[in-house]
Amino acid sequence: MGTHGKRKSRATVAGVLLLLIAVLTLAACGGSSITASSSPSAAPSQATASPSVASSPSETPLPTPTVAGTIAFARGGDDTDICVVNTDGTGLKFLAGGKEPSLYPRWSPDGKRIVYEEDQILVNRQDVWVMNADGSGKTPITDDANMPITSRLPSWSPDQKALAIAGLYDAGATRLFIVNSDGTGLSAVPGVDAARDPSWRPR
Repeated sequence: MGTHGKRKSRATVAGVLLLLIAVLTLAACGGSSITASSSPSAAPSQATASPSVASSPSETPLPTPTVAGTIAFARGGDDTDICVVNTDGTGLKFLAGGKEPSLYPRWSPDGKRIVYEEDQILVNRQDVWVMNADGSGKTPITDDANMPITSRLPSWSPDQKALAIAGLYDAGATRLFIVNSDGTGLSAVPGVDAARDPSWRPR
């Protein structure tokens, strides 16, 4: 082969090498572009998964009551108080409590008074009280003089003039009693013992 042929052959080899280098370079650039383009596609899946992790039960908002009104309830631990609150969360107010736990509030049928229990822990006695809806006019319905121990959940009569109470009287059997809402006129329902949790039938 002549000198001219050798130069042509070398040029051809060099061209082929340059072509191979160009192809490899493009392949490398193409691979990096594919990798870069694949990473955004992974991001949406992560962003989509994150809300399901964040929506834990503790973060789920509670439904708002749709019925308007005012609720009396006992609040606290050992020193439980009687409070009222509107169903929209406004008007939270303390009504009764203090040294002794106050429990089991029950509205009178006209909504103007509340009967509740005051737990006398030191002497192992529960007394029934009545107060106005704003917490004023607290009146003891039972005490040491007429009924030493009462049970829970006294019930209003439909005309709001009396209360039905199940209680222990003179260390005897638990009886069913009727008492006026001002604490006078205590009387026992004949023939009933082992009474608990009375509920007066509405008219």
